[in-house]
Amino acid sequence: MSCTKKLFKQVSQSGMLTYTIKLDGIPLLAQASKSTANDLIIVVSNKLSEPNLLVLYSKRWHIECLFANLKSKGFNFDTHFTAKDRIGNLTKLIVLGYAICYLIGLFRACYKPIVVK
Repeated sequence: MSCTKKLFKQVSQSGMLTYTIKLDGIPLLAQASKSTANDLIIVVSNKLSEPNLLVLYSKRWHIECLFANLKSKGFNFDTHFTAKDRIGNLTKLIVLGYAICYLIGLFRACYKPIVVK
């Protein structure tokens, strides 16, 4: 049985696993769980005192999705600016545009639901 399958089986039985590991001599905290889609989720951090990394990461996940969408899906946010004020202003404008697109999508979905394939 592969290491991933073994870990997945252990997570399935206990719900969540927490390990303290060392990588290149650096102590790290690793937590594993299953998603609602039955995927294995593993989060690793150097915050050894954090009792629930998965909750912390789930809050950050929305920001990760935002930046993933800004880098692709039509926004193509990839800049080579070095001036912090310009990067900040550009980021604000792009996030505002993203929020407007998101709200339009929610509004339209109320009248014509989005078909998930």
